Amino acid sequence: MRTAISTLITACLLYLASTVLAAQAASSFEVASVKANKSGPAGVSVSWQGGLTMVNVPLRAIVQLAYGINTPSRIVGHPDWTNVERFDIQAKPPAGVTTVEQMRPMLQALLADRFKMVAKLEKRELQSYALVKAKASGPLGPNLKPSKAKCAGRGGTPESDAVPCGVRPAGAGRISLIGIPMAQLAPLVSVVVQRPVVDRTGLSGIYDIELTFTPGAAPGGDLANPDAPSLFTAIEEQLGLKLDAEREVVDVLVIDRIERPTEN
Repeated sequence: MRTAISTLITACLLYLASTVLAAQAASSFEVASVKANKSGPAGVSVSWQGGLTMVNVPLRAIVQLAYGINTPSRIVGHPDWTNVERFDIQAKPPAGVTTVEQMRPMLQALLADRFKMVAKLEKRELQSYALVKAKASGPLGPNLKPSKAKCAGRGGTPESDAVPCGVRPAGAGRISLIGIPMAQLAPLVSVVVQRPVVDRTGLSGIYDIELTFTPGAAPGGDLANPDAPSLFTAIEEQLGLKLDAEREVVDVLVIDRIERPTEN
């Protein structure tokens, strides 16, 4: 009897161990290359198509992408060098892994393995903004219009006149969106103001949006319109919305340790 029980316990332990190893393998890239890039700030690119390819990306931005954080103020504890030292990453996921959300945990595992990163999420109260209508019963601005676009890939049978919806390429100081729900505008504004932004417009449906403004600090390149107003003014005049300052409890990534990697 004791032998049978011992054999059963051993089998259970082996099964649990194999399950843990399978879970670890599922959350890791099959192959990954990490190299420092010292070419300067120009030529940054990120692609999640067919795997992960990052070129000349600052380490702090890599951390933000790994955890889906679009606001720099929601990361604390990182050393200054992570803002300026840049890296190239080429990583191949397991078969069947195709989406950004599937690959984020793998990028987190890569940061822990190659950069010895140790971090945790904490709830903290931060200054934030609520995106609301400028006038509760007033009209929308001239550059915020209900969209009539037939968005490619958004359910149903593909149509010949369908167009790619989402973010359109635009210069510094310009946001151009086609066929997007209002909830997708707030994260883009958050990137510019570098604070969390919550959509409280109450607007449903999808919209076309054109917003031209003068950024506080352009990331490089020519401005779309150097004479444009500030972001806060542009949101009110062009979209009929406004940003109300408030404080919000949000998840903050606290970095306890992060090191320069050994290259392969």
